[in-house]
Amino acid sequence: MREVRYQAFEWHKKQHDGVRRRLKEFARRIETGDREAPSELVEYLSHWLHGHTSLTDRMMGARLRNFERERKRAS
Repeated sequence: MREVRYQAFEWHKKQHDGVRRRLKEFARRIETGDREAPSELVEYLSHWLHGHTSLTDRMMGARLRNFERERKRAS
């Protein structure tokens, strides 16, 4: 993302940092025996992945495609 000068890099990274924090919270809850945590984890990840891949990753993909097109034109 840095190589292609993706302008939303920090925003994208913050989303991944946030999901990692939440996963650690779920792991802690599961390790302490919270019986509701596994199903909440699956629901959380399902929503996060859908939202992230349908918007954030698509935006990054568009930037990568444009970068490749620009590079091909310049060569």
